[in-house]
Parts: sequence; structure tokens; C-alpha cells
Amino acid sequence: MAESTYRHWRPLALALAACALFLALHAPSAWAARPDNVQAIAAIVNDEVISDYDLEQRTRLFARASNKTDPSPEMLAQLRQQAMESLVDERLELQEAKREGITVKDADLDEAMQRLAQHNNMTADQMRDFFSASGVDLSTLRDQVRAQVAWNRLISHKFVPRVLISDSQITAALQEMKRKADQPERRIAEIVLQIPSPDQDAKVRETASHLVDEMRGGAQFATIAHEYSQAGSAALGGDVGWVAAGQLDSRIEAVLNKMTPGDISEPIRLDDAYTIIGFIAQRTGEANAATGDEGAKYGLRQLVIPVDTSKPDASKAAMARADELRSQLKSCADMTATPEAANPLSGDLGVVAEKDLPDEFRSALAGLDVNQVAPPFEGPDGIHVVMICSKEGPKTVAEPDRRAVEEQLTDQRLDMMARRYLRDLRRDAMIEYRVAEH
Repeated sequence: MAESTYRHWRPLALALAACALFLALHAPSAWAARPDNVQAIAAIVNDEVISDYDLEQRTRLFARASNKTDPSPEMLAQLRQQAMESLVDERLELQEAKREGITVKDADLDEAMQRLAQHNNMTADQMRDFFSASGVDLSTLRDQVRAQVAWNRLISHKFVPRVLISDSQITAALQEMKRKADQPERRIAEIVLQIPSPDQDAKVRETASHLVDEMRGGAQFATIAHEYSQAGSAALGGDVGWVAAGQLDSRIEAVLNKMTPGDISEPIRLDDAYTIIGFIAQRTGEANAATGDEGAKYGLRQLVIPVDTSKPDASKAAMARADELRSQLKSCADMTATPEAANPLSGDLGVVAEKDLPDEFRSALAGLDVNQVAPPFEGPDGIHVVMICSKEGPKTVAEPDRRAVEEQLTDQRLDMMARRYLRDLRRDAMIEYRVAEH
């Protein structure tokens, strides 16, 4: 099986997580850089040092992911703890990859960084300048990318040859899907925080509870999942997709049964992790999707005009500018030449199925064709001007084929093996924390 089979693990998650960070890094950093701390030791992992500077930089990224430019002392302590565990994991991943003869060349890393910049509609120089203006050293991101690429290669090299999904397992999975076709399905998202050791249980739960509070207070579930979740679904903003009754752990099912769409659960204690569930939507069942259609697919591009709520009539002025743009834009190419295109929130939204669009997008696009601009509407980030760049008509959704089911089962198995592998590395490692000394 090819290495690309393990497609949902953390390298992809990193690209999306960085995108989320770009969206969150609006305000100047509230913390000044402290280069004098580069040599101060925060922790030692198997004789390899994590400096105070490393910890401060990663904490900054985590704070930005939560849209917190000036966190309280209590929140900062939680962010530092999570940042520390993330750095420890990365050191262990790189050490194990090196032991297995796997390295990431500078040319590979440069290519990954270039793709990351392109994914966020930036050049490499713009990405560097953006992070620099925010008080974050770009090397922090490079280190994170290097660790995740190395870990992905290690998992693919070590475990993909061992994962054999039998025909009987695929058949059983397909039969189970058909059996539950008429049952209601729920679309959910997850954030999974591993418990490295029993003595860390309380700290992990505290972090999970803090994240729940942040999301219920307005932080985006997908943004938090990109940066914090340790499951393969982090690559998709935590989105697990549609699941039928009985497909999830019974402890999660019990909580979901008491939730309604839009709810975010309290942390759920599983065997070796805390899981947070976001209930996105519910539908009547797979049978409807198999016999009906998924609606149109739109290729979209948007411009976002920020609204300074501290100024009177700012919303009115932004809407007037949006109406002006709507009358001027004749193609998606025209959108790239506007001043608003420099906003990190503006840009290509990709191809999105009609059923997956937010309600405000779906209603705004109704009845429009290619190169037409939807009526501007206001969202939490400002005034949105959305144009249709391409459009495909409704298509019947086919039942999943055996290959797709095999890949899904393989990904699940690899995700589980990777999490256990990292847990074992932590158990056997010599880790000395020195944060309290500073």
C-alpha cells in the first residue's frame, strides 16, 4: 500500500492549522520577544534541550489559535503546559525518526513551507513577514513542519506494510453501512487530547475544559482542532463526517444522545484520552444520500471587508464598499486585484458542495451562475463578498466502493497505531521539566 494511504495524519493537519493561525493572527503580539531566553532550559528530552524561547514561541502560536493576544495568567499557564507537551512530542518524533534512518532534507522542508504559503494565498516572503510582524519566529513553524513530515514518513514506513485489511473486513463494513442506512446520521467533529501518563490526567482534563470554554465563548471549533487535537481528524478541522448510531464509542454515543446540533460536549474520558465532540448536523440516513443527490458544487472566491466596531457607521461604510465591489467585479480574476484581496481571510474557498455551505452562503448563492457575485452579507469577521468561479450540477451520490472503505479502515488502524507508538515513546523517555525554575 502506498505511503499516501496514510493521508489524514499530522502533516496535512499542520498545513490547515497554520491556515487557522493566519486567520487568528490579526493583532500585534502582546508579548515582546525575549532572545535572552534562547539558552535557558525549559525541559530536557532524552538529553535534547527544549529552551525557554522554544516554549515561549509555541505558546504564542497556541494563544493566537485561541484568538488570545493578552491571556490571563491562568490561561497562559494552561497554554504553556499544552505547548510544552507538543514540543516534547515533536522531540520524541524526530528522535525516533532519526533512529529509524528517516530525515527531512532542507529542500523537502522548503517545498513544504512553499506549499503552506500557497495554501494560504501568500508568497514565502509574505508568510515570513507576516509572522515576523506578529512576533513569531518563522523557524518555530519550520520546526513544527519538520517534525510532522518526519513522523508521517516514519509511520508510513513502519506501519503501512503491516496493515492488511481483509476482504471479509471490507464486506462486513459495507454490510454494516447498508444495515444502518435508514437510521438517522449525525455529522460530528472531535478534538482528542491524549493522556501521556496517569499523573497527567488532571492537567489534560483542565486543558480540555479550557478549550470547551473558549469554543462556547466564540472560538472556532476547527481552529482549535487544527492546533490542539491529536487525532488524524485534526487535518479536517476535527470533522469526522457523518456517522450512524453504533459507529462510535458507547461513551461518546451516550453524550451525543443528549446533544442537539450546535452543541459542544464537555470533555469525555476515554481509555487514554479526553475527547470533545461538536455536534454539527443531523440527517435522516445514508439511504437518502445514496438515492438522492448532494446538490450543486460551487468553486468560490471571497473578499472580506473588516468592520471596526469601535467606529460609528463602520458596518454601513463596509457594506457600501461591498456593494461597490459587487458592481465592479466581472470575474474571479478581478477579485485578486482589489485591496481587500490582501486580507488573509480573503481568497479562494475551493470547491464546496451546496449541502456543506453555511446557511448564509447557501441563501446568498441561490439562483446565481458563474462569475456572478452574491449579495454581500455580514459575518463574524466582516462583510463577505462571494463570487461563483465554477459550478457543477447535482450528482447522484454513489455507495462507497470497496477501495474507499479499505482506505477508511486503514486510516483508522494507522491512527490508532501511531497514537500508541507515541505513547510508548513517552513512557520510555527520560523527560526532565525545568519550567518551574524560571
